[in-house]
Formats: sequence, structure tokens, C-alpha cells
Amino acid sequence: VTWVCSLLAPSPSSIMSNDADVPNPFKLFLGGLSFESTEDSINAYFTEKFGAGKVADTQVVRDRLTNQSRGFGFITFTDDEATKMAQQSEHVIDGRSVMARKATPKSETPPPAHLQGGAYGAVVGGTNAGAPISDVTALPDYNPMKMFVGGVSHAVDEEQFKAYFAQYGEVQEAWLMYDPQTQRPRGFGFIVYSSSVGLDTCLGISNHEIAGKMVETKRATPRSANPPPNRLAPGKGAMGGRGGGGRGGGGYGG
Repeated sequence: VTWVCSLLAPSPSSIMSNDADVPNPFKLFLGGLSFESTEDSINAYFTEKFGAGKVADTQVVRDRLTNQSRGFGFITFTDDEATKMAQQSEHVIDGRSVMARKATPKSETPPPAHLQGGAYGAVVGGTNAGAPISDVTALPDYNPMKMFVGGVSHAVDEEQFKAYFAQYGEVQEAWLMYDPQTQRPRGFGFIVYSSSVGLDTCLGISNHEIAGKMVETKRATPRSANPPPNRLAPGKGAMGGRGGGGRGGGGYGG
């Protein structure tokens, strides 16, 4: 009888495995993080935004070998209200546009067949880490309504920026990017339309001029589509600087 019971009883490892696959309703994926963001800076941002006691845990996903941030992470809130509010808008953390979406257990998100061993490996830190992703629509931080706008005059404020693009459709969000140290405009920003009609209408027009300066418009590329090149850990003979201010993808991955 004892032998039969031991076979039927679940092992501790199986219990842990099952618990790990249960989604946490308060846990969100954070995409588009600055490579300089830390758990502390993320915690500070959301604590200031939603109040003390709302953040239970934060995590920046890093390369196992170099400890370099991979441009995304997770946050766990303490209640449903903060979790829902965080998903209703994009956030600017350490000078980067960050989106928050429901985190999905790994067991529920197998890689698409066309990404396995290739582009998908770049996302999860495989042998091709650092290579651009070809199918950006498969990435968790892809927003089909988001548009990159480059070449924006430093004289343009966010109100003017949003008003210009609102003529093509309802704008859900609009923001310009600023240097986190100097607070000077970086000359680009992002627009999120409420529907594909507004986005397609805007992108269907070749020339856009704001405040007397031509600007470039194109679909925004997710931050995770351009992971940083692997860097050697400090003291290992790493060469070269940060390159491009850590903007990744020429600033397209907001």
C-alpha cells in the first residue's frame, strides 16, 4: 500500500513546475526598457506613478554571460487596479518608451516555427544573440498601432506633435523623447493611433512637415527586435564604447 501511495503522490519538483506555469494576474511584461534601467529605477517610476505599496517585485532580464540588460523585464503589482492602469498607457522610464502587457507563462508561449533556432534565438539569448529580428510582429512588445516619427524640430512640443497627427485619425498617445540627463529633445517621438485606419492613412502620405521641418514616419520597431551586441563582462578585455547612446536600431525601437 505504501508503495502504491508513493507512486500516486506528486513529487516536490512536479508541484514546483506546475506552480511556475500558473499565470500571476498581477505580473506584467515590460518591453522596450533602456539598457541602463535597473530594478530600482523601474520600482521608483511605478511607485511614484501609482503610490507606495503598489509594486511587489521588479525584474530586468539580463544576459547570463555578460549581465547586460536584454531590453525587457517584468513587474508584479500588489493589486488588480494598478495592474490594469499600468496597461492602459505606455511609460517613459530612463528616457525610453516602455509598454506593459500581461506576462504569459513560458509553457504557453512556444516560439513560432520560423523563429526557432534563428531569430528567436536572438530574443532568448541563443547563438544568434545580437542579431536583428526579421518578424517583429511575433515579438511580445510589438504594437501594431505605434508609429515612429524622426527628424522632429526641437521647437515642437508634445501638444503640437499630437495635434499634427490627429488630423489623420484619433491619437491614443503621443510623446517626444528627451535625454534623461540633460532633458534636451532627442529629435524623435512616437504616435499610437486608436485604430489601424489612422495609422495607415498617415503612413500612406509620403511627406509630413511640422513647424517648417520635414519629418520621417514609419511603423515603430519593438525594442527587443534590436538586442544589444554581447559585451564582455568588466575586466574581461571588453572593447569599444556604448555605441549610439544605447538607442538600439537607430532609435526606432521606442
